[in-house]
Amino acid sequence: MYAASPISDFAGHEACGSGSWINPIMINPNGEGDFHAGDDPATCIPYPTNPSNPLCLSRESFHPNDTGTSAYAGVLARTLSQIGYQGG
Repeated sequence: MYAASPISDFAGHEACGSGSWINPIMINPNGEGDFHAGDDPATCIPYPTNPSNPLCLSRESFHPNDTGTSAYAGVLARTLSQIGYQGG
């Protein structure tokens, strides 16, 4: 059985380190993009200087950045090659 594990590929590129391939905790304002008016406020942090526009924990937190996405693709390609997948 084959497993597509990115653990060794991501060694040294963990979240919050230099050269990270994973986003750290990201905070964004409520608005277009991650959050919209009416979304569950449980993920938002009250911001004292602007309480009408709280900051929110981004859904990009702990997801791969562009380099990490490419690394995941490489893991998948390597695993498909190992099992002899030719495409179809």
